[in-house]
Amino acid sequence: RDGAIAIAQYLPSTHKQKDKFTLRFTLSESEIFSTIPKEVSDAFRLAKIMRHHSICPRIAAIEIDFYITTYILKNCLLTALDKDKSLENNNNQLDDCEHMEKVLVWARKFYENLELSLENGCLNSFFLENNLLLDERYTKPEYKKQALAYASIIKTLLTPYTD
Repeated sequence: RDGAIAIAQYLPSTHKQKDKFTLRFTLSESEIFSTIPKEVSDAFRLAKIMRHHSICPRIAAIEIDFYITTYILKNCLLTALDKDKSLENNNNQLDDCEHMEKVLVWARKFYENLELSLENGCLNSFFLENNLLLDERYTKPEYKKQALAYASIIKTLLTPYTD
């Protein structure tokens, strides 16, 4: 977080929204992603893939990407990494099975983090801790319920089957 570079981007008004600015942390995010373990970056790709309509069934009139954006998932990843200190100096070589198990654990962590944030109505930006990422979509009970349902479905799909 320290030394993060933010780039302000102007977003012109549309028929539904007023002019606004957004902050991009692309350089900082790229630097972080270049240093994380392969199982975590693979888990992020898996977490994004899980939102695809051919994997996660559609439960609402609105697509899942409306509820669970890549940016929100990225913040869930960064928050999970920040909480988990077990990755420091962990250069262990994993076989394919161990790697996939860790990928699943991390992908579930992202969705668990998202679920908890939705339930609390609060998902802070990783780089700007005092700024919330959950907008009016998540304050309406029906949207919050659908976002939680999507997160729960995906978390369940990521849970290995055991007898």
